[in-house]
Amino acid sequence: MEIRISAAGASDVGRIRRTNEDAFGFDLGRGLFVVCDGVGGSRAGEVASQSAVDCVLRTFPETLADSNDGGNELHRAIQGANRYIYQSSLNDAVYQGMCTTIVAAHFDGTRMWIAHVGDSRAYLLRRQSLHRLTEDHSQLAEKLREGLNHSSKQAMQQWDSMLTQAVGASETITTFQRRIMHMPFADGIVEPHSATFQQLAMTTGQRLMAGAAGGLRLPYRTGDAKLTDDDYKVAADELCCEVRAIKAVTSVEAPRGAYDEFGRPTILFERHLFHRFTAGRYDRFAPDISNANRGGYGKYAAQYDKLQRAYQLDATAALRAASWGAFQILGDNYAQAGFGTVDLFVTAMCQSIQQQLRAFVAFIKFNATLTQAIQNRNWATFARIYNGSAYKDNHYDANLQGAYDAATP
Repeated sequence: MEIRISAAGASDVGRIRRTNEDAFGFDLGRGLFVVCDGVGGSRAGEVASQSAVDCVLRTFPETLADSNDGGNELHRAIQGANRYIYQSSLNDAVYQGMCTTIVAAHFDGTRMWIAHVGDSRAYLLRRQSLHRLTEDHSQLAEKLREGLNHSSKQAMQQWDSMLTQAVGASETITTFQRRIMHMPFADGIVEPHSATFQQLAMTTGQRLMAGAAGGLRLPYRTGDAKLTDDDYKVAADELCCEVRAIKAVTSVEAPRGAYDEFGRPTILFERHLFHRFTAGRYDRFAPDISNANRGGYGKYAAQYDKLQRAYQLDATAALRAASWGAFQILGDNYAQAGFGTVDLFVTAMCQSIQQQLRAFVAFIKFNATLTQAIQNRNWATFARIYNGSAYKDNHYDANLQGAYDAATP
């Protein structure tokens, strides 16, 4: 039976964005169809999407030597688009970081082959009902597969539009997998909980955090912002302490939460430590960020401004002089928290609250007295080691006891 194919396309910029980053194309002769969506907010997304469409249409063969090769050829064409977009981003600063999603299909007369990257989707319309044929490569999709409740608007908004894969973004991942991870079959794919994901989280260095004019550009958060009951239980088992004890520490140390409204780790900048680490050479012209006297913290919202200014003066000293995340671990304690450099420590603090919890567990286990203190709920000893000799000035021991009493098991 002869099957006739018809095709049409339309796109609209919508009500939110000013530019249309969609692109599509098709070739009825080859039964080839492509739809792309430049990643929202990424530079030159419209260029990436159109480039991907053009690459697939240009490189997909006119005829197939083997009728079973439709899927493989789609794969090769999309890989070629990925390399082209990535190389274009390297050759022109205007295009740096551009990438796109894609969904492509090839109909060979009897079968339809579909390939996709990101959250562009393919659907089957049958009997006035739509059936989705693809699974999104996104954090939200991952969370939904893990059992996230659809009715939780806050959770849905938190993970929406966070892609785990995109065309043009993974050429460096392939190189990383080959050279660093020694993977024999590097696929350029980074998925949550994968070995590549975990390795990347631990190897982002300071140079990747250095932004324009020497300013600090923090890595994006890629994991959760809140701890689950299971997270607490695993950590408590490792420390041989109560879950309530760990909850008490984070409640006192970061009452506003592990991350601020911009998704950055909660921090407190210590000017007296920056003074110490830099031998006081910036005291005269920047006393608010470099001072022999502790204190002068200012408003919560001012902490990152201080960190940014200090980072431009001395990057390592600045990161060491701030305390980070849900447990407010001082950057200077990066080694005790299990990291080779302060840059790796800060990167982990940015990645997820689970990373922060792992650092806390490592930091506690590094000191036997501190471990015994949290096990026995000796809050005075715990506060003296964890918060310093002036802990009584801020009533840390009493606050920890109160938080412990109020915490749920």
